[in-house]
Amino acid sequence: KSVVTHPVSAILQASLPQVRAWQVTRMRPTTAISARCRFCCVSKMAAFASHSLRTINTQVKFNLIIFDIILDSHTNSHSDSSPTAKLSKRTTNETMIQLLLRDLFLGPTVGADERSEPHIAFDIPDIGRSLEIYLPNMLFWSHVAQAVFLYMVIAAILSRIVHRLIVNKRGTMFSYVTGVTIICAIVSAPYGIVAALDIQNMVIKFTLCAGLTLSLFRTSEAMFGFSPAGVERSHVSYLFYYILPVELKFDQKTCRPVKATKDEMVLNATLLVKTCLQSCVLMSWLAPQAFEPFDGRPAPGASLLSFLNLGHLGNCFVAAYMFQQCLALYGFAMTAAVNLMTGLQTIVPMNNPLLEATSPTDFWGRRWNVLVHSVLKRGVYKPVRQQGGSSLVASLASFAASGLFHEWIIHVISFRRQECSVSCYIPSFGSNLAFFLWNAMIIMIENTVRHSGVFRKVGCHIPHPVITLMVIMTSLPVAHWFADPYIHQGFFNHYQQGFPLLAVTHN
Repeated sequence: KSVVTHPVSAILQASLPQVRAWQVTRMRPTTAISARCRFCCVSKMAAFASHSLRTINTQVKFNLIIFDIILDSHTNSHSDSSPTAKLSKRTTNETMIQLLLRDLFLGPTVGADERSEPHIAFDIPDIGRSLEIYLPNMLFWSHVAQAVFLYMVIAAILSRIVHRLIVNKRGTMFSYVTGVTIICAIVSAPYGIVAALDIQNMVIKFTLCAGLTLSLFRTSEAMFGFSPAGVERSHVSYLFYYILPVELKFDQKTCRPVKATKDEMVLNATLLVKTCLQSCVLMSWLAPQAFEPFDGRPAPGASLLSFLNLGHLGNCFVAAYMFQQCLALYGFAMTAAVNLMTGLQTIVPMNNPLLEATSPTDFWGRRWNVLVHSVLKRGVYKPVRQQGGSSLVASLASFAASGLFHEWIIHVISFRRQECSVSCYIPSFGSNLAFFLWNAMIIMIENTVRHSGVFRKVGCHIPHPVITLMVIMTSLPVAHWFADPYIHQGFFNHYQQGFPLLAVTHN
């Protein structure tokens, strides 16, 4: 009711002069440009919030009318007090609450890519073909942004609980019990959110789970005392660390976040634009081929030698590169947002592992999804080492934890899919865990033989691209264990609607 009746946009606009005055008084001469940029960001965010609230007002008013009609019809048809009437009334009330929550947070449901007709088409008479352009669905990106915002709200609440009941009481049985309880709540939360908001798009579910995964492992590191130095000084600093979906870079001497330079901000923005353009090209090429452009998939029950088929290896590389681009785009977008709003430096989330890795350890430890590697190291690896486990056991535990939370993500994105029919693909759970255990075995083998003088001498004379090819070939034949549950459920079909697609067709 307050959303419908109160002019929140007027309040926001009235508060802008105070925000600007506060920024001017706090502004230093060397940071004048960044302060103006931040004020521009606040102004644009206020305008966007005003527009969003007007849209929400319309949706809520429309739904209130629909709900009145539904209640009137149910009152007339179920005027008795029979159990059937009570059950129907309760079901109606649950539907009303679900629709209100969905409209207040997300709005219209976004599922798979439904663009069937091009928005722009050009005829090329010389070759008898047409160039078709499909514009992106901006509602999809709005839902992704709201999923990130929802995660940050949940993380803000959890940070207060974690700092007060775990950090301040670390080492007690109460702190461990509280930590395990919070981890169980985090694992259960996406199912309730997906059901309440009727989320159908797999990418939005994945985004929500990715954020909650950070909260899960940050809670674990708080239980054992391995949070980054300096973030536990106060609740505010811990809140700031806990809610951010990026990895901040800290000064080793002062234990404070490092300020980002202008060149670093420009570099992050350039990487974001570059990754976005590459994703558009890849989507335009792979979408018509269901993201498997080559033939040669191994038959069920085939031997491991069939995994070396060139067509199968090509499909696995394409899938791996698509996941690299997907995670890189998310990471660079969050990094650019944090750089712009806070001025702090972040760790690069993806360092082109498929084309530049020099060893399995370099691939998984310093290049692939550095953010998740960091929280796994502090939340799993170091606690295992603290309890007396060897480095090999700690590495195995980290890869096993990674496999388990990927299995959890697959289960969440396949939860409550209304678009599925009887023939809908059902993921085989356990394949992601097997994939990460395989890579744990590769890391163990590398740690055993890397100090050998033979490998050092041979490695000095092998070209870098050949070394990278050898590294990715340790995992590429079994990469379908990781990729199939996503590709066959249509994950990238849900993802492609956020990008403009180009298609060349015959006239």
